[in-house]
Amino acid sequence: MILDQSARIVIIGAGPAGCSAAIALASAGWRVTIFERAVFPRTKPCGEFISPAATRLLERLIPRPRLIAIGGAPARSMLLERGSGTLRAPLRSSAWAVPRSALDHELLRRAREAGAHVVQPSAVLGVGYSAHRALVRVADGREVSCGLVVHADGTGRHDPRGPVAMAPGWIGIKCHVRRMFEGVRIRACRGAYVGTIGFGGNRGTIAIAVRSAWLGAHRGDLDALARTLWPEFDPRWREGEWTSCGIARSRYVGSGHPRSIRIGNAAAAVDPIGGEGIGLALWSGDFLGRLIVESCAIDDCSPDTWQQRFAREFRRRLRLRSPACRMAAEVLVRPMATRAFWSMVGARTALVRAWSSASGKAGPRPTN
Repeated sequence: MILDQSARIVIIGAGPAGCSAAIALASAGWRVTIFERAVFPRTKPCGEFISPAATRLLERLIPRPRLIAIGGAPARSMLLERGSGTLRAPLRSSAWAVPRSALDHELLRRAREAGAHVVQPSAVLGVGYSAHRALVRVADGREVSCGLVVHADGTGRHDPRGPVAMAPGWIGIKCHVRRMFEGVRIRACRGAYVGTIGFGGNRGTIAIAVRSAWLGAHRGDLDALARTLWPEFDPRWREGEWTSCGIARSRYVGSGHPRSIRIGNAAAAVDPIGGEGIGLALWSGDFLGRLIVESCAIDDCSPDTWQQRFAREFRRRLRLRSPACRMAAEVLVRPMATRAFWSMVGARTALVRAWSSASGKAGPRPTN
């Protein structure tokens, strides 16, 4: 084994959470190493709408002209569909749709420019922890000694508390299409909901959260499944193959050791409604990085000085957002609940206004 002591902080995973943390830390002069097992650009089985709550942070990390240059497109409205009916809402603030392949690649480039050392492709095999150091075992034979391991891999599997929970009986599927969609659309279906978003170059994404039983009913034919849930879908639109993954769903999971910290989906996963996953990842990485920099300017940077604050702020952010997204997911997959919600939306009830505030979005108004 080769012992490498060049990193003060190791980040596992180069998605939005890991890169936003690396940018904040490296920009302040911290020695940061990112290990990413995938080759970029890559396709991820998730939607590509980023919550309006994250717009300000996203545009700080990647300026607006550059977002457009890499294929992003502003999204200013949300549409909710049930059968042939549509409810439309202007978003409270402008949001973004950005292909994950371009978003992750650009964020990683900016992390490198900030001074982060990137090792890619390189898989982490395991992490050992002691009172004063962590030892990261890498597939190339190295062991990297560091003061802190940041788990930004979406699961937290190398933290002592293990991976986050997945929603039992649910699966997420996604494909890119040669078709532009207006705003972000969410279609309510029995046992599923379908999200579509358009971005630059007359391209878009179809993302579906669906009960696993639907896959068996269609014998794994995802085109047929999409047609059942959304009759307008035409398989000829599809650009590339469908991708799939489980759907993470968990409350905040604190780190299992003082030399370990979890961010993004590795720390908590809300139901995938309206871009909250990527928004939470960006926020948690950036907040962690700035918090460490701020804390270490004050004291000797003992993890106890900032980990409790990070956990408290993460839980506070989830307090309303997580149940709001969970409620929306439950309503969308139950036709009777959707019908009841439909009438409340049309009447702009206090419940709908409260949900809009909790989830960072505006409540919709009927168009037909």
